[in-house]
Order: sequence, then structure tokens, then C-alpha cells
Amino acid sequence: MACYHYKDFFYCLDLKIFIPLIGPLLTLLLGIMALPFIERFKKRIERIRLLKALREELSDELIYTEKSFSMLITTYQKTIKLVDGEKVEIYNTSQPGVLTLYSVSNLLENHFENLDSEVRQSLKNLKENMDFLNNLDEKLHDIYKENVREMDTQEKIKKELSSYLCLLLIHRYSITHLIDILRYKKSELKNYRDLEYPEAISTQLIKINRPELQPIFNFEFE
Repeated sequence: MACYHYKDFFYCLDLKIFIPLIGPLLTLLLGIMALPFIERFKKRIERIRLLKALREELSDELIYTEKSFSMLITTYQKTIKLVDGEKVEIYNTSQPGVLTLYSVSNLLENHFENLDSEVRQSLKNLKENMDFLNNLDEKLHDIYKENVREMDTQEKIKKELSSYLCLLLIHRYSITHLIDILRYKKSELKNYRDLEYPEAISTQLIKINRPELQPIFNFEFE
């Protein structure tokens, strides 16, 4: 029994009865107080998982972009010959396909404020690159429906493929930069804000063992 006296007010409580009654209420209050900490912890665990998944996605994307480039460059070279009036025996069009990094949207939408500034800016840049590349992919899809033997159509294909291939190499450079940041917290490569496009293209052509293609892209930056 516990008794309390305050001025003219006096009351006693039977602790054996009071504690079991207040116990559930205290548990509820503690649970409510702990909820924000639990949610932050769960969000942190999810962020770590997504960043790990992103590293794997980016590594896969390096392989995919190299294969995509190898496929598209053949069509591009033949298109250049056709536009220049040369004969090409076999001319097959090739389309890149939609680029998607599933982890990027989730990280930007649900973990934006908790990401490192360099990672956050790099993710936004990758998303913008993919949106632009996918837009070019749609344009190519529409152009391929036209008569590809007509000069006007060939000019369109050359223009869109040129833009796509250049941006694909720049995109690949940015992917490599972000992989370095995620793994080592730093990179010898430049972030997209300080990057000169010819440098990115040249670096990636060397990286995929196609430096001989450099003259094809020089005209883009003259």
C-alpha cells in the first residue's frame, strides 16, 4: 500500500492492484515512443539493401551497355556508308531497347534525404540519361517503320543513332563513376557536373577496347 498526502488531499493506492492496471498503458506508451526509432531502423536496413542491389544492377548495366554498343555501332557504320553514297550488301537495323535500373527510383523516392550528396546527384543524372536514351529508342522504333532505303530515312537513323551512341558511352562513364563512389567513397573519374563529353566518350571507347572508333564521334564536338 502506498499513501500520498498533498495539502488537504490524502489518498492511498494498493500497488498490487495499481501496477497490473497501469502496466499495459506503459507498454503502449513505450511502443508509441519507440515507433519512430523502429521505422528509421527499418528504413536504414532497406536503404542498405537497395544500395547493395544498385551496385549489382550497375555492374550488370556495364555489361549490357557494352553489348548494346557493339550491336548498334555496326548499324551506325553501315548507315554512314549509305548516307555517303556507298553500297552496303546487307543492312539490318538494330534497336537498343528500354533501359531500366529498378533500384534508382525507389532510392530517390523513399530515401532521397538520407543519401550521400554525391550518390543522390549521380542517381538523378543516371535517371535523366536513361529517360533521354529511352526517348531516342522510341524515335528509332518509329523511324524503322519507314523505308530504310530512302536517303531521308537513313539521315534520320544516322542522327538518332549518333546521339544514342554518344549518350550511351557518357551514361556508361557515369555508371562507372557511381560504382566507384558506392564501393570506395571516391572515384578517379569526374562527376557529371565537371565532365566534358569528348573525354567521357574517349575513356569508354578505350575501356571497351574500341579506341579505333574515336574518329567516328569526333564530328559531334567540332
